[in-house]
Amino acid sequence: MTLPWQLIIIVFICSMFFSFFSASGPIRKVLNQPVVSIIRVVN
Repeated sequence: MTLPWQLIIIVFICSMFFSFFSASGPIRKVLNQPVVSIIRVVN
């Protein structure tokens, strides 16, 4: 069962990662990998 808490935490982590990666370097490569890694971690 997925709780709303988990979704909120995931969204928060995604936003933080997004800001860090966007400030770090390219966004296209970053968008393709972290999403897959996050999905793997969630599953």
